[in-house]
Amino acid sequence: MRPEDMSDDQLRDLTYEMYGSTRELDGPTTKALLELKRIIGAPTLDAAASYAIKEQLAAKTRERKAENRPLVSLGQGEYRRDVMEGDV
Repeated sequence: MRPEDMSDDQLRDLTYEMYGSTRELDGPTTKALLELKRIIGAPTLDAAASYAIKEQLAAKTRERKAENRPLVSLGQGEYRRDVMEGDV
């Protein structure tokens, strides 16, 4: 079964049982994670790390969506012309 087709409970089980891992963080990264935990009010460091991963993914998704916008739109109505990045 693909992860996209799984329920939240199935994904949670998959994450903890099949893809769980332990990481050693350096001092600055640990301090940054603790600060993030404090700022967002996360109950655990796990929750803060999950939040950081989700936010980074969302930011990358927004970047990709932004690239599909035209560089400039000229004219108006049916006479409008969108100039895209790939246009020559």
